[in-house]
Amino acid sequence: MTYGGNRTQFYIIMPKKHNLDPLWGNQLTLIFNDNFELREKNRPSDCYQTQSQRLISGPVQEVFEAWNNRKTRKKWLREYYFVVEHSITEQFLLLTWPDSSYSTEINFEAVSDDQTLIELTHQKIASHADALRLKTIWTYNLRMLDRFMQTKSVVVE
Repeated sequence: MTYGGNRTQFYIIMPKKHNLDPLWGNQLTLIFNDNFELREKNRPSDCYQTQSQRLISGPVQEVFEAWNNRKTRKKWLREYYFVVEHSITEQFLLLTWPDSSYSTEINFEAVSDDQTLIELTHQKIASHADALRLKTIWTYNLRMLDRFMQTKSVVVE
């Protein structure tokens, strides 16, 4: 069996084709790559990666929209060069950078009616130093998103 697509295509197609929870796509991709030897043995997939997570004030619909809507995103995320490659409403975003091989997966989980857990994984990082730098940047940006959502929810009477 051969597969002519890339990782992102496999990640998007397989859950839809087999009616699976989309959040299983990453695990399926790793298993697929291992079984069909699409990556070297004993080598981590996609080089380095970094993860950040934060509990954000606000319902999952609004937090997702703050990421997915370009105009809203500009209000709390000053500089960004990524493209939203794929999204699953209120659950998942896949970001890619046109000028590099970076990709970022963002999972959204409603913890309560007014809190959302964001888990962000930045992949395909070339060096450990870059991974540390990007973790610092994403931690800061998630804090800015939380502040934005807190001020957005304040009702002025």
